Amino acid sequence: MKIIAIIPARGGSKSIKLKNIAKLNGRPLLSYTSEAAKKSNFISEIFLSTDNKTIANLAKKEGLSFLGYRPKNLSKDNTKTIDVVINLLKKIEKVRNYKPDIIVLLQPTSPLRSNKDIDNAIKLFIKSNATSLVSTVNLPHNFNPESIMRLKNNKLYGLKKSLKNHVTIRQQKEKYLARNGAAIYISSYDSILKNKSFYGEKTIPYFMSKINSIDIDDQEDLIIAESIIKNQNF
Repeated sequence: MKIIAIIPARGGSKSIKLKNIAKLNGRPLLSYTSEAAKKSNFISEIFLSTDNKTIANLAKKEGLSFLGYRPKNLSKDNTKTIDVVINLLKKIEKVRNYKPDIIVLLQPTSPLRSNKDIDNAIKLFIKSNATSLVSTVNLPHNFNPESIMRLKNNKLYGLKKSLKNHVTIRQQKEKYLARNGAAIYISSYDSILKNKSFYGEKTIPYFMSKINSIDIDDQEDLIIAESIIKNQNF
């Protein structure tokens, strides 16, 4: 069974310049995901997709496979990651002359996702005979739909109900899951090509810890992640 990893890392970013290689505890963000993928016991090859020369050069130094820059039309703010993946899969088939059985998508913005997370997710995916897997966390109670409010004419309203009917006791709120970035997506080759999505007919969750699920979106997230690294011996 051929299992590959794809790391998408374009150069554009509005929140942090060149976010995918921003320094985290002295190391480029991309390096954390690269290291975790290389330590996996199941991934046979790691491919990088980027439109940026600096990112491409770093990836090559780290031993990642790079088959050329992605097209400009797949390097925009509104580009869907699945389109980037499908484009790269077609390139792999043409250049490497094979079709992988399983694709693991690992985004650089999840630096604390470990190789154990990756391997446990792959094992769960194979064991469950699923078409796809998404890493998740339990949704914090303060983000629960029961707690969310909207502001209209300087007045607060409940999202689902009126405020006076809000459920305020967290134990009584309905439980929800949320993608943690997502740090890990796994799908079969056939499901990706059929559904044009990392969500197939049977999508299962892989639960990750809150700490390992940190998702880098802005400078505050970098500060939080660096604090975790320094205090948790990552």
